[in-house]
Amino acid sequence: AALPAPGQPHSKTLHAFVVPEEAAGSGLDKAIQILERPGRRQLDGRPRVSLGDRSPSAEFARRRSVRSFADTPVPRGALDGLLGRLAGEEGGLVRHRYPSAGSLYPVQAHLLVKPGRVDGIEGGAYYHDPVDHALVRLAPDLPPLGTGHPPTARSLDEAAFLLLLVADLAVLRPTYGDAARDFCLLEAGYLGQLLMTDLPDTLGLLPVGGLQVAGLAETLALHGDQVLVHALAGGVPDAASRHGSLAADLQRHLARHLPDYMVPRRITLLPSLPLSANGKVDRQALRPPAEPLPAAASAETEVVRALVGEILGSNAIGDHANLFDLGATSLHLVRLQCRLAEQRGGRAPAVVDLFRLPTVADIARHLAEAPASAAVADGNARAQRRLEARRRALPQDRQAR
Repeated sequence: AALPAPGQPHSKTLHAFVVPEEAAGSGLDKAIQILERPGRRQLDGRPRVSLGDRSPSAEFARRRSVRSFADTPVPRGALDGLLGRLAGEEGGLVRHRYPSAGSLYPVQAHLLVKPGRVDGIEGGAYYHDPVDHALVRLAPDLPPLGTGHPPTARSLDEAAFLLLLVADLAVLRPTYGDAARDFCLLEAGYLGQLLMTDLPDTLGLLPVGGLQVAGLAETLALHGDQVLVHALAGGVPDAASRHGSLAADLQRHLARHLPDYMVPRRITLLPSLPLSANGKVDRQALRPPAEPLPAAASAETEVVRALVGEILGSNAIGDHANLFDLGATSLHLVRLQCRLAEQRGGRAPAVVDLFRLPTVADIARHLAEAPASAAVADGNARAQRRLEARRRALPQDRQAR
């Protein structure tokens, strides 16, 4: 829908309204189910003994799932350290950092590495030898992967590698009979918890359910008693989208595939589209949410708001309004960067940074948090580079004078 830009009633911008698939019911039902804590027993009226301290908040962050991966190659040291957690300590009895039925350790780690995504390791399929702590190359090509969950499928596409936990049931069956698979599933759970706890910032993992691997047995050279029991996708966490949203993801996707004028400046997520009496989409009822009320303005906010208003020719600039919604272009951002640098003694974000700071409040917050000395030094360095470039452009005789 083409709607008036915030603060500019006579100027329209493209606005998209999106109904996420999960909002049709399943996502909401799941959220309600989780909040109701269905796994908690309801034993009202019985005597209770209050316990002491809970785990501190920091403990809950030690194990984390990463759902969006950057295309940055995984550092070799990070992968070596991850697989090092699975290596056993030899000498007498074999010891590992996780329990196993009968100390037999039937769960084996295999790795599918995408080409160019892990430093120093070629793309292909590998087996991790826990005794030598080495990767044994099994195949140069990767099998097709799939999952029925669209968000997980996107994570698989972004991931640098896939860690497959394969159980060799023949190892446990002589001792545990039909319970062999159950004990292997337990071991895979222990192993997954160990892998996902206290990871470095350069590495993230995501447990993958419902994974479908075409030709897995052929690729990994498995026999009939070896079955896949768990999988984890891995890669470098995407910091830019770690705190992102579906709207931001959609906007980035559209910007890669559409001309600039066709990319919506704002995307609003709705539980459902408003319908008219005859069941068609009621476009008159499609309206973006009201802009949030601004907090007390800082000195930086006042300066930025005044400059934006001057450059865009508007006196109604909301602190939280997206500048592109107000009609800003890349040329406007260049002018804004120059004006900020003039007024703030070099303390101005680079033009490329202004694309990541799309509101007056964002720019003001950046100015308030940026170290003044670093900003001034950066400005002086840019001025020195411009001066040197001008000198090189002058004739030799004028440089001598």
